[in-house]
Amino acid sequence: MRIGFNAVALACCALVARGQNVWHVDASAPPGGSGASWASAFTTLGQALTVAQRYDEIWVADGVYTPPTSTTADPREIAFYIPRDLKLFGGFAGGEPSVAARAGLFATTVLSGDIGVVGDDTDNAHHVIRTWGRVTVDGFRIERGNANGAPVPNGGGILCETGQVGTIPGLYEGSTLALRHCTLARNRASRGGALFAQLAGLNVVDCDFEDNESSGNAGALAVQTSNGRFDLCRFLRNRAGSNGGAAHLVSIDAFPSGMPVVMFFGCLFQENYAQGSGGAVYLGGSSFSSGKALLGNCTVALNTGAAGGGGIFANTAAQVPASGWLRNSIVFYNRGAVAQDISGTLSAWDSIAPGQIGPGVLSVNPRFENVRLKNLTLRWDSPALDAGSLAWLPQDALDVDEDGLFAELLPVDLLGTTRILGPGIDMGAFERP
Repeated sequence: MRIGFNAVALACCALVARGQNVWHVDASAPPGGSGASWASAFTTLGQALTVAQRYDEIWVADGVYTPPTSTTADPREIAFYIPRDLKLFGGFAGGEPSVAARAGLFATTVLSGDIGVVGDDTDNAHHVIRTWGRVTVDGFRIERGNANGAPVPNGGGILCETGQVGTIPGLYEGSTLALRHCTLARNRASRGGALFAQLAGLNVVDCDFEDNESSGNAGALAVQTSNGRFDLCRFLRNRAGSNGGAAHLVSIDAFPSGMPVVMFFGCLFQENYAQGSGGAVYLGGSSFSSGKALLGNCTVALNTGAAGGGGIFANTAAQVPASGWLRNSIVFYNRGAVAQDISGTLSAWDSIAPGQIGPGVLSVNPRFENVRLKNLTLRWDSPALDAGSLAWLPQDALDVDEDGLFAELLPVDLLGTTRILGPGIDMGAFERP
């Protein structure tokens, strides 16, 4: 379920009122447009990116868009290069006067890396999007990047990079990516099939990571030396040739309280696969760094880690140990050679997490609605009903319902159902009405 976008519209209108340019893109428009309006829209996103300046916005109507033609020796070395302080909004039908009025055609506003023979991934663009600085990407399907064999073989869908600031030698800025209402699907890489982020800040809301693949670690998401928050996201059927079927996190810091700076709230990890460890999530540990993550009101089920940790693998025995926090979450029905659900010792509260110990932690069947049909909502007799703690529900800092209220508690679950804020809330990504 895609949620509303009124707050984005308010922000958009406020920015445009200060004199920014809005560039319009519509694949079905007549050629030769200036991009200044829907009536004279550009026909390619590359045209808009060529003329857009800092703080501009680009509005994109539904259609399929591929990166502009390469001028390098390798035709695959092309991408949509999005520099700092630029905002891309997709999902328009064409003709809408504001972001709030978008038709919501997110699934059919496609940024594709399929630049060669259609359906043959071996000649696809290495990356669909490359970005640095503060960037917003909202309302797109990002698909079929293939970074395997690239100079930077990471992030087939999106590669978050570090770029030089202006003309100042030696001064560099990492990426701060706001990703919303997007689907990243069928991308490939050596690491981070869908998204690779290093020295980055990520704010990701209402996004799906589906059927992405890595030949090494991180079938969908690779996060290194970065921070991020993921609210109401789905990680489905991603595959890693090594560790972390959906997500692989290393060199992650923590707040002074010890809470990890990478957080997932209300997310679903389902049917992901790792040939190594961590069918859904891999938290690395080593002699010099570790992976850390907080999962709050998440459901981690039906994942496979062939070597172990079918749901979550945390290297908590390393010299610098991994750190995983579970709050109000469910980790169950995963498979692995050892440690079916969780490998490693996590800090857990009010969760269904077999093998873990903590206040309110259970090792019981969560009684999903229908496991055979892969329906992971909760049955009426589930022990997860009202068993979560309201104390662990975070503030709606990313404004998932886009009502402009950031101080309220996270108001909805993954399906858009209002969370019942009683003495207890339901564990996992789904609140039973």
